[in-house]
Amino acid sequence: MALPNNDLPTYTIKVPSTNNEIVVRPFTVGEERVLLLALESKDENDIIQATKQIVKQCVVSEDVNVDAVPFFDMDYIFIALRAKSVGPSVETNFSCLNIMDDGIECGTRFPVKIDIVNYAVNKEDVPAEINIGNEILVKMKYPTYAVMKSSGTEDNLSRKIKIIANSIEYIMKAKKVYTTKDFERGEVVKFVENLSQEQFNKLENWINNFPSFSIKANATCPKCKYEHNITFNDFSVFF
Repeated sequence: MALPNNDLPTYTIKVPSTNNEIVVRPFTVGEERVLLLALESKDENDIIQATKQIVKQCVVSEDVNVDAVPFFDMDYIFIALRAKSVGPSVETNFSCLNIMDDGIECGTRFPVKIDIVNYAVNKEDVPAEINIGNEILVKMKYPTYAVMKSSGTEDNLSRKIKIIANSIEYIMKAKKVYTTKDFERGEVVKFVENLSQEQFNKLENWINNFPSFSIKANATCPKCKYEHNITFNDFSVFF
């Protein structure tokens, strides 16, 4: 005789980029273990793949392409899953940043409780269509989670070039449209590298104003009594 099925509950959450509702389920103990092992390995690719795998398995709605959703949507969906699976709050350690009268940072380590309900998606209203001159119009899009979480070891300029290249949806010149999905990624990177500094700055402004997912917390240092307003934007603190 087979063991009984464990039917997990489902919940509806709103995706920040579209405000569309999707159906999700909590992640299981086995799925959480996969992520913990990836985090312990400190391997960037392992963490990316484990996160995407868990979100794919926990999103019940069939019309969600986890590989294509914007990175800040992935952050939000993952944190929402964590809240439904483990609980809406977690404690993490924080170092007091207050500069004392002697000019030395306090540095006291103390636990801080983070409540997921205090999340925010910060979004600037930056036009996605950018005229860079020479009759060239560039249409931008939000890059995926994998693009934003990778390339951590690259220098700052190389990383920006890669992110910009992955954020271009199409290029239009003289009414002819060049959709980037029809070209090799290296060709799009080369296009970005061949821009003037002024043109590059216009596209850089787009990525500098990406929406960001954050969770705020207030905490008082037990030693110096300094009150901190803390913003967390790395969900690894939840494990």
